[in-house]
Formats: sequence, structure tokens, C-alpha cells
Amino acid sequence: MPRLSRRAVLAAGFIIGLCLWLVPAQFMHLSQPWNANAPGYPIALAITGLVLGFLAPSRPGAAVSGVFLGQLAVILYRVASHADNGEFVLVGVVMLAGYTFVAGGIGAFVGSVLRRRVHPDTPVERRVSDRRA
Repeated sequence: MPRLSRRAVLAAGFIIGLCLWLVPAQFMHLSQPWNANAPGYPIALAITGLVLGFLAPSRPGAAVSGVFLGQLAVILYRVASHADNGEFVLVGVVMLAGYTFVAGGIGAFVGSVLRRRVHPDTPVERRVSDRRA
């Protein structure tokens, strides 16, 4: 199984975050993806976290942060391009953070645990600060 670097996980999460925000907006004509009456948005975030957590088990924070930053880029672009969208931008960012870090974080954690169960012989990467002489 391939292991992704932190930059690759962040970039993949960023692209997926862009898609999670733009695709539902195009098809369902919603300003925010959580405005739909279906639980599709949190499920999509959890599945994204699960996949990225499985591909990079020691980097769940990078996965969730990448998805958040991709969606945040769309929000900031919409605020910059349309002046009438800036009224509730802070509420939107708080909602975005809540959905992304809870649903995506749970998915990334489950994906990380699942990867370690499937491939227990794969060494866990440690940070430089954790290594002691």
C-alpha cells in the first residue's frame, strides 16, 4: 500500500475540499453544501477523511486541514468576488470548521486505525521531536 507524504495528503485534501464545495453547489444550486436536507455533506467529509486517513495513517491532521483549506478557499473567493456574500462569512467559517474537523476527523481517525489493523507490520512514523537518543 502506498503511503503519502504530508504535502501530498495536504494537497489531496485541498483538491477534495474544493470539489466537495463546488460540485454540490453546481448541481443543487446551494450557496453552502450543508444547506441540503440530506446528510450527504457530513458523510462525504467522513468518507474523505477515511480514505485519506487510510492512505496516510500517521497524518490525519494534514488530511483534515487540507480539506478545510480547500473549502475555505472557495468561501474566501466567493466573498471577494461578490460583495453581498460577506455578511455571514464568519458564521460560515465556523460551520465549515465544525463540520470538517468533526466529520473529517472521525473519518481520518477510523481510516488510520483501519490501516494499522490491516497492515500491522507497517512501521509508524514518528516526529523528529519524539525521537530520543
